[in-house]
Amino acid sequence: MNLLQRLIGLKEIVVSSYILIGNELTITIRSRKKYAICPCCGTKSYSVHSEYFRRLRDLPLSNFSVMLKLITRKFYCKDEFCTRKIFSEQPCDEITRYSRITSRTLAMLQQIFIDISARKGAKLSEVIRCPISASTALRMIYNMPDQAIATIVNLGVDDWAYRKGMSYGTVLIDMDTRKVVDLLEGRDGVALKTWLLNHLEVKNVSRDRSGSYSSAVTDVLPDATQIADRFHLVKNYYAAVCEEIRSHYSEIAEQLKSAIRCRDPEHKEQDNSSQSDINRNVKGRPGEHRIEKFNKIKALLKEGMSYRKIAKELNTSKQTIKKYEHMNALPNKPIVVKNDYFSYFDVIENELNNGTDIKSIYRKIKKLGFRGSKSAFYEQYKTRPASKESIMRIISPKTISIYIGMEDLSKIKNEYKKNQMFKILDNNLYIQQMREQGLNFRKLLAEKDPENLEQWMEKTLEINKKKLNSFIKGLKQDIEAVTNAIISPLSNGMVEGHVNRLKNIKRQMYGRASIELLRKKVMLSRSG
Repeated sequence: MNLLQRLIGLKEIVVSSYILIGNELTITIRSRKKYAICPCCGTKSYSVHSEYFRRLRDLPLSNFSVMLKLITRKFYCKDEFCTRKIFSEQPCDEITRYSRITSRTLAMLQQIFIDISARKGAKLSEVIRCPISASTALRMIYNMPDQAIATIVNLGVDDWAYRKGMSYGTVLIDMDTRKVVDLLEGRDGVALKTWLLNHLEVKNVSRDRSGSYSSAVTDVLPDATQIADRFHLVKNYYAAVCEEIRSHYSEIAEQLKSAIRCRDPEHKEQDNSSQSDINRNVKGRPGEHRIEKFNKIKALLKEGMSYRKIAKELNTSKQTIKKYEHMNALPNKPIVVKNDYFSYFDVIENELNNGTDIKSIYRKIKKLGFRGSKSAFYEQYKTRPASKESIMRIISPKTISIYIGMEDLSKIKNEYKKNQMFKILDNNLYIQQMREQGLNFRKLLAEKDPENLEQWMEKTLEINKKKLNSFIKGLKQDIEAVTNAIISPLSNGMVEGHVNRLKNIKRQMYGRASIELLRKKVMLSRSG
């Protein structure tokens, strides 16, 4: 008994007996004290009313689960003015009122459940001999107390998707302690404004370029320094570059294809008359529904109708209307060729001209390194392509915008893409200018040189591209925060890391966690 008493480690408790059945050790215990203290008036009482048993789950012992069978006494309260006449004793701090588990066991399980999903936690609790249901695991997390929020001087703010494209929230980070201090519903700035009213000590706010966050901080803390995120500044610039390239993509593709025509003039006449090319054009053409909508939008714009009215009447977005406004005709959709037929074009053409069957050609190019599947190859060549141009893979606008951000284009590993990139730069002066301005912008941010910002913006405007002009307009509207981003050591990189951590936690629960549960897990969890 003495050994078991020491193993349990509860000084206020006396072990009466124990029984081992299977893998469960049941230990009968009782309080050492001969008295109890009334929870209402604090009067000490020695008068026992009755006894009953409580069963509490405790930490496992070796490979056995432990169940404590506590003999609990009820006492009379002798204070005639006390509202409680009979009360139950609470023998020690490890055993709390109404609990079916000891405090130390609860603390251990909470540390496990806070980092994994409830279902996984329930399975793991069985392995460690403290079986708990998934529902109980969730209740344990909900009952965990929030950490006290200390004085916050440097605050990081960013949005996160509860359900992407549908509902969003706001995450707040203490930049000094590097911890999440709160999760708010919505990203319209209303919840942020309410939160800031209770934390007027905030001096610096690092945020993305959201206008709602900017106005919320300005309204509540007009003297606080707002700092735009450098990552988002660069990202927004290259997003504008990507959109500009996308609007001219058909011209860029035509330039690359014309280079093939000049190199292989014998294919030019065949290309114009090939039935396969006709089929391909039909495949790439926009559908009748899109053409009809495009014509209606152009007609309504010509009549002077506003974007909002057109969007409401045709049930389309204002962004689509703005995009169509500057188009004379709908461009054909690009036909994406996923496999590299272009590199094996000469071999395939030679074998087709010699009358070799498709199956044998596929085997031959497979030995040469072709990675495409047999079905994809058969589908591509069931109607024989007319020229190299028809199977030419052209790098996407997004890829072009990524390569534009590289200082040394010779480091592009794919030779085919590298050659295309050099041709694109040689044939398009505005892309060269956008690349140069992008590199200068990153240099400006890295060297913390705010004096050259105005000159950089004016030079970017000289390129005279709509998306870039819109980007510069946004910078000028938020010029103070942008300038602070250049000179301040604070960055939203830490906040972005916590957003990724939040996504990981959300996926553990298959995206079905409530905002309150997610808040608990993000704020109290020590891992991702």
